[in-house]
Amino acid sequence: MARFKLYKYQKEGVRLIERFGGRVLLADSMGLGKTLQTLWALRRNPDWLPALIVCPAGLKLNWQAEARDHVGLDSVVYESRTPPVYTGRELVKMPPLTIINYDILKRWLPYLKMLGFNTLVLEECHYLTNPVAARTKACRSLSLDVDRLIAISGTPLRNRPSELWPVLNMLWPESYQSFWSFAQTYCKPKLQRWGWTYPGAENLDQLNKELRQHGMIRRLKSDVLKDLPPKVHRIVLCELTNRKEYEHATEDFIGWLRKNKAHKVRKAKRALAVTRFGHLQRLVGRGKMKAVVDWATQFLTDTDEKLVLMATHKKAIECLRRRIPFKSVVIDGSTPLAQRHRRVHAFQTDPHTRLFIGNIEAAGVGLTLTAASEMGLVEWAHRPGDIHQATDRVHRISQDKPVFINYFAAGDTIEVPWCRRIMEKQENIGKVLDGGTLDDTFDIYEELMALLRN
Repeated sequence: MARFKLYKYQKEGVRLIERFGGRVLLADSMGLGKTLQTLWALRRNPDWLPALIVCPAGLKLNWQAEARDHVGLDSVVYESRTPPVYTGRELVKMPPLTIINYDILKRWLPYLKMLGFNTLVLEECHYLTNPVAARTKACRSLSLDVDRLIAISGTPLRNRPSELWPVLNMLWPESYQSFWSFAQTYCKPKLQRWGWTYPGAENLDQLNKELRQHGMIRRLKSDVLKDLPPKVHRIVLCELTNRKEYEHATEDFIGWLRKNKAHKVRKAKRALAVTRFGHLQRLVGRGKMKAVVDWATQFLTDTDEKLVLMATHKKAIECLRRRIPFKSVVIDGSTPLAQRHRRVHAFQTDPHTRLFIGNIEAAGVGLTLTAASEMGLVEWAHRPGDIHQATDRVHRISQDKPVFINYFAAGDTIEVPWCRRIMEKQENIGKVLDGGTLDDTFDIYEELMALLRN
């Protein structure tokens, strides 16, 4: 089992979860490892298991992978919109973790309540701002049956305090029984012709103090800088929108080519492994694009930070530029030299230009992008050195923050082992540049081919 060493602030987060008896609002800012802290708290306290994790559909793979790889907890992921018939035998082979998404929760509610859980985890709990929504009602019903509730969100309050109340009512019902009382204190209610509205906010310092006393855990990146290394590499697992096509291409590559790209069959037979890898790479790149766009959009919405995204194909770069709804600049192989400086300058100095999208080769050298400390690698070069160069665009002398490097990899595809090997190569490159022993090579091509032969 792979083990991820917790940073000092993450260890403290686990201790705080335990100190509050597993009933907390875990509101660390994005990227500080809320999932990992929650999983370690569950693993350290066997009586908190089994646990039910409710999250957006795109995060289910991340929860399953982190639970398996970092804390050694097995899980079952529910995908179907229709639950099976409950027989009672489920209780005998019930894994420590059950993972389900908000979209299907209402249909599964009776089945889940019969299973019974000791802990309920609500990932991205800002999905539960509407008290009359079906998902909120289902979560509230589940919360009544558990002793522990861990609500997770980097931005639990997105617009106004009234949106917090449904989650606070689930977490601490004794203190937040009456919405009217809460609204009078914190929401500046207004009486309109059609009734009361709650558009405002007041007494926020008092609310913050109150929540911290009850069990809100909130740290910003600026609070934990001393605990972080200069670069933090992490894998972000993505769901594929073209999973069936990818699996068909993996199992019967020549048959897939005949159906989709018949003119390439003869050439593919001569260089099967290389051709196969290239096509699988493009299939995965297309299939994970929605997940990448959603992640980037949420990051830019939830923070005031800037973001750098790197890819290799023009179609991917154009898709990112078109679909992420924030002002961006793009540098690829077709960008004129005179434009490169102007676009980098805009990203570095214009507060409204939040997103830089670049080609790894064209934008991976000679640029300074230290206005961002967060980078996402959407597609990867075959040479780890090129990736090292690209990540150093944000990790330069003028950078005064730790840099987070996110590798967007599609779960259960060739990308995951490939990505892990690339991350290992990054460490080896660091040993050469910064000192240390090296017992590996930088050539990853043969390893990529081995992935396809296995």
